[in-house]
Amino acid sequence: MQKTIKYLLVICGFIFTFSAESQNIKEFSTDSVKFYEEMKSFLEGARKKEGKALMEEFMTIWYGGIFTERERNDVYDITNFMISKKMQPFPEFKSYLFSLMSFFKSNLPEESFKTWNRILKKLINSGNKKDFTNFLEFSNALFEENAIYQSASVTWKVRPASFSFEYKEQPFLQFETEIDLICLSKGDSAVIYGTKGTYYPLEQLWKGEGGVVTWERAGFDRQDVYAELSTYEIKVKSPSYKAKDVVFHNNFYFSHPLKGRIEEKVLANVTPENATYPRFYSYDKRIIIKDLYKNVDYDGGYAQEGGKFKGSGTKEERARLIFNWENEPLLIAESESFSIREEKISSERTKIYIQIDEDSIVHPGVKLNFLPKSRILSLYRPEEGIGKTPFFDSYHQVDMYFEALYWKIDDPVMEIKPLAGSTNKKAFFESTNFFQQARYDKLQGIDAVHPLVRIRMCIRKLGYDEFYVDELVKCMKLPPTQIRPLLLRLSFMGFVFYDYDADFVRVNPKLYHYVNARAQKEDYDVIAFHSNVKGEEPNATINLLNFDMTIRGVKNVLLSDSQKVYIFPKERRVVLKKNRDFTFDGIVNAGKFEFYGSNYEFSYDNFNINMPVIDSLVIWANTDKKDEYGNRLERRVKTVIQYLKGDLQIDGPGNKSGIIPNPHLPEFRSHKDSYVFYDRPSIQKGVYDQDKFYFHLKPFTFDSLVSFDNKSVQLEGTLTSAGIFPDFEEKLRVMPDYSLGFSRPTPPDGFEMYGGKGKYFNEISLSHKGLKGNGRLEYLTSTTESKEFFFYPDSTNAMADNFVIEEQPAGVQYPPTSAKDVYIHWEPYNDVLTAKTIDVPFSLYDGTKLTGELYLRPTGLTGKGLYRFKDAEMESNLYDFKFSEFFADTADFRLKSLEESVLSFSTTNVKAHVDFKERKGVFHSNSGGSLIDFPVNQYVCYMEKFTWYMDKEEIELGAEQVAEEGAADVKLEGSKFISTHPEQDSLSFYSPKAKYDLKKNIITAQDVKYIPVADAQIYPDSGLVIIRKKAKMDPLKNAEIIANSITKYHKIYNANVNIAGRLKYKASGTYQYKDENSQIQEILFEDISIDTTYQTVAEGEIPKERGFTLSPYYDYYGKVILQANNRYLVFDGNCKIAHECDYVPKNWFSFKAEIDPEEIYIPIDSSL
Repeated sequence: MQKTIKYLLVICGFIFTFSAESQNIKEFSTDSVKFYEEMKSFLEGARKKEGKALMEEFMTIWYGGIFTERERNDVYDITNFMISKKMQPFPEFKSYLFSLMSFFKSNLPEESFKTWNRILKKLINSGNKKDFTNFLEFSNALFEENAIYQSASVTWKVRPASFSFEYKEQPFLQFETEIDLICLSKGDSAVIYGTKGTYYPLEQLWKGEGGVVTWERAGFDRQDVYAELSTYEIKVKSPSYKAKDVVFHNNFYFSHPLKGRIEEKVLANVTPENATYPRFYSYDKRIIIKDLYKNVDYDGGYAQEGGKFKGSGTKEERARLIFNWENEPLLIAESESFSIREEKISSERTKIYIQIDEDSIVHPGVKLNFLPKSRILSLYRPEEGIGKTPFFDSYHQVDMYFEALYWKIDDPVMEIKPLAGSTNKKAFFESTNFFQQARYDKLQGIDAVHPLVRIRMCIRKLGYDEFYVDELVKCMKLPPTQIRPLLLRLSFMGFVFYDYDADFVRVNPKLYHYVNARAQKEDYDVIAFHSNVKGEEPNATINLLNFDMTIRGVKNVLLSDSQKVYIFPKERRVVLKKNRDFTFDGIVNAGKFEFYGSNYEFSYDNFNINMPVIDSLVIWANTDKKDEYGNRLERRVKTVIQYLKGDLQIDGPGNKSGIIPNPHLPEFRSHKDSYVFYDRPSIQKGVYDQDKFYFHLKPFTFDSLVSFDNKSVQLEGTLTSAGIFPDFEEKLRVMPDYSLGFSRPTPPDGFEMYGGKGKYFNEISLSHKGLKGNGRLEYLTSTTESKEFFFYPDSTNAMADNFVIEEQPAGVQYPPTSAKDVYIHWEPYNDVLTAKTIDVPFSLYDGTKLTGELYLRPTGLTGKGLYRFKDAEMESNLYDFKFSEFFADTADFRLKSLEESVLSFSTTNVKAHVDFKERKGVFHSNSGGSLIDFPVNQYVCYMEKFTWYMDKEEIELGAEQVAEEGAADVKLEGSKFISTHPEQDSLSFYSPKAKYDLKKNIITAQDVKYIPVADAQIYPDSGLVIIRKKAKMDPLKNAEIIANSITKYHKIYNANVNIAGRLKYKASGTYQYKDENSQIQEILFEDISIDTTYQTVAEGEIPKERGFTLSPYYDYYGKVILQANNRYLVFDGNCKIAHECDYVPKNWFSFKAEIDPEEIYIPIDSSL
């Protein structure tokens, strides 16, 4: 505290000292030199440095010849007056000297100097040093800068400096001639051109009259956009001002000026593009601008904010944009403010009216954008405040929740769709009579009294349904902090209109409807359209030509929850018309019925659906199964009813809610004949073509579509069965396979089939298993009995329990035929019935069996397959059966061994004729020689013909032509028999005829010319060859052997031959040796066989006592060797010359040599 007092004493001492020095000047000299020195001493005494600088600057003015003597006297007078009033060197004298210097630099007239001095005296005399100093500072800026006000942030100047100083209770400047008043601030300026006025510097107030404000800063030429001022005032401390009663000109829009007010403000960084000042606001709020843009009119107040034309209005009198369609107002947008520029019109909270006939689509507050260049109008629902309120559509009678509406105003379509770039592709269209218990209950929350009920109670209490929130607060006795969020929430749901800014509420009809619906005092509906689209597809479009609204992305629509009526629109699209009527293609699901069709027309008032084109009707039937709650499970009936026309009454027109039970509804009434077809691929592969096979239904009615049972389905009509049966009347019912069909008996006389081709008796049924029967079919002489006939347009199939063909010996012959469990396929228009065995063969001709197929025709009976006799079987693809015989052009035939259960005879590709009366079968080869196989004998042959004697147990085989040329030009006739024994190298021979003993399995070949074995030809005695099992050939007796087959040098007689294969045999036989005199001597070859080169060799022994001679001259005994490829025999033994000379000894000598009987040369050893 003591330190503080000490500091104050120091300061006071300083001030006292300074004042004492200043008091040394009591009066300034009127001598100009002394005056200067005294003033210099006066100022420097206070602040030496600052005083010195000031006086040096003042000296150039004071001694510069500028001041007149009179003016000097005025200076002496003022300064001495200031001294007398104890004014200080700083700031009062300093300010005065600066102002004085500035005045004389400004070249103002002398008269102004006098007036100025008079004002100074009055200010000095007033004793208000602050006013005096402020006036001097003002004067300095005025004289130097023509500024009537100057601060760090703003400067006001005049141009030119044409004014006069005046004083009346306070100093002021009077501008009698027109000047430009300029405001400078933040690097920008504003000008009032050609104005007059008065400036009060001590109040810093300009009072002006007249003048022109232009919009050049906003990019307009001054002659195009400007305002003419009347009287106005400006507080010059601010870079802004306002003026009333101005006359505004905008030659772009108006041919006449507008009256209003103006606001001006100087801002930083202003360009023509972002300029928002000057601003003009018209007084008239109903200014009409026709064709502001083509087909766009404006009606409202006018505001020019910088470069922006803004439509202006008030809450009570909003500005309006009118978008015309076909020269009539269609869409009216109301807002307190529209920003209207050349490239865009926009507003934030815009009330929308779309005129539709005598109705409208309304929203209390959307964002609006209009792009004149593209002609696209966009309306957006904001996510806050009243923007979340739905669009109210009184024409279609729906509340609409969507993001944006777009309209290219020259096109007849408005699009409702998501905002560009939005991921939310949903929109919601709800009937104005919609009610949902869950929504109502959720809104109540934990409140004891429902808020909708409480508001209605307040309406009754207040007597009106429009009020301010304060009134509702008092009535509901809830704080505003609870009321306002509730009102916002209710406005989002369409129950009230809530103006948050005005705190004003208007109750919508929806609130009354919900309260009454909950109390069941008013009918309601559950109709809503949920749209969820993909890509750029709009949620809905409104056609301005007929006001139809096409809603897309609609998966389904619930029309009645109590009656379970839904629709599933095709392509997810419905066309909404006036008062919730709508059209669509697709599916109507009503209880247990599904209607598929197009051009459906839903009538809201009648609460029904007109169905002019029903492609198909599907019914759901009850099953025997139950769910966990004991309810019967349902299953879709497979058959659909097609080509219907009718209407569906959903519920009573005044009972859309279903509050009043009506078990007879929904009800469907068909108005014309309809059809049921059975041409699905799943039904017998689609054979029942709908052009010829159908059930023709009469018009019918179905009621109780939710609760009806299977027995209720009894649809009267006529079956046209593609000519299978004559047309007959019947009732369609739900069949066990959950299809529509019937089961019925034929008349006692049966039904003609296929135009009289046959006849059917007993039961007929129709279902998705096809047209079936359980009964008897008669065709020609046949009778087919089956529990399951399948009737087709061109044929009938069955698994026959019994199949019989009655014999017919005369005319067209049929053998007696019977079978069980055979497959029947009847083609009536091809005149053939095919019967095919499954497990049990056909029985024909005394018990013979056929496994295969029979073809019954008016021309006879044919067949194919395996035909079994007692010990034989035949296979053919075509049998021609007669009364007691059959024929086959091509067949394979096999015989079984009687002793063994194996085949002993088989052949292929033969023509067969089997005669059961003659008991034989005759077979001819189709290829000049059919292969016949003797498996037991291991032989095959190629035979042209054979005859099988059924009762003799044998087969005769024969050939009818020469097979080939044999050795020595022998013509080999008959069939070639070939051994298949693996060790016999395909031993073969030819026989023109043979017999086969089935019992003994013996082949007896006759007229066999020879058998080629290795290089030899073996000729059987009497041409008889017997082949037994395993290719064993009986030894040949008295056979001949010629060896070899080419040279034929040697022939052996009376041969006993064992043939073991094509390259192997053993034999013994007699060889005839013919000497030079043609004398024949027999040589017995006991060992005839084949050497390693497959040449026939033989060896015999001639005993001595035989008396064998090589010629009459040579006796011989010993070995004889035959080699087939050598012409002469080899003798290896002993020889003796036969002679009559007694003196020559007859001795035996040995040798080995080939001997030519015609010319014998015997080699003799030299030792002889």
